Amino acid sequence: MFTLLGNLWSCLQEQTERKCSVLLMGLDNAGKSTLLQALQGLPPSPVTPTWGFEGGKAEVRGYSVDLFDVGGSKNIRGIWGDYFCEVHAAIFVVDASDAGRLEEAREELEAARAHPNLAGKSVLVFANKQDVQGAMSATELVKGLGLLDVRDGGVQVLPVVALRGSASDAVHPNVAVGLDWVVGQVAEQGSGLTARISEQTAVQRQKEEQARAERKKRAEASRARRKAEREAAEAEELRRERESAGKGASVAPDALEDVHVLKADLPPAEQAGGEVTPREESEPVSEAMAAPAPEGSPGDLLTHGVDGDDDGVGDVALPGAISATSPRSDTG
Repeated sequence: MFTLLGNLWSCLQEQTERKCSVLLMGLDNAGKSTLLQALQGLPPSPVTPTWGFEGGKAEVRGYSVDLFDVGGSKNIRGIWGDYFCEVHAAIFVVDASDAGRLEEAREELEAARAHPNLAGKSVLVFANKQDVQGAMSATELVKGLGLLDVRDGGVQVLPVVALRGSASDAVHPNVAVGLDWVVGQVAEQGSGLTARISEQTAVQRQKEEQARAERKKRAEASRARRKAEREAAEAEELRRERESAGKGASVAPDALEDVHVLKADLPPAEQAGGEVTPREESEPVSEAMAAPAPEGSPGDLLTHGVDGDDDGVGDVALPGAISATSPRSDTG
């Protein structure tokens, strides 16, 4: 009894927790972001070009549907393939009023359907902007997009108008019809599709991990190379500085003259070393300076004078001394 009730509860829980993921893609300005609002039943609001992706949710046939709107500009379309492994189906939005880009849309749709992670999964094509005069019909788009030869039943084209003037405006009926068709396709493929998604997701994650490891390895190699170059440049700069310092050790002639002048001002005891002073190099020695000093003591110079007699004539007194012949003037 309890086992039966448990199994019934598990079955009901599985039914209420059924999930699927749907990718919205298409060229830029096709109306994907506006359609995302309509698919969720949200009131209309201004949209901007999608960079990366925007997410949303809807409830259809007891399924919780995760919606992923990816950007459609040329430099973003390369990431579409990263989502293919994780989604159960895709919705391709076409601007039916822009015949000039129909060929570009066809090429992108063909490339997406040929991708190994999306091949075999259901694709709904929304021919958007049917409210614009001259917009192509669903039949014209089937031909223009090269879908006439599709026989597997995995592609559906529906005309739609995603834009609404206000919150009171009803969502175009084909929005709900199209999403119901997508979920029905997912339900028909059942557990086989779920197993395929699990396998593809594991492979994709492994590739992403390998790519991250390779990027990390390249980054480390780049850092090591820049470090080696920086160290080599620093070593070269240090070598040049040392080389310049070694050359500057030889003294120039002008510097020698300055050294000699400074040395001449030092006491005689500190002038030893064999250097020739600037005076000895450049100034002639006068005869008076070279003459021998008079014999006798300083006292003899005071008493006899420098001319050798005692008459006081021609005598020269030494600075700071009182001549013996000088008259006294201590009477005052």
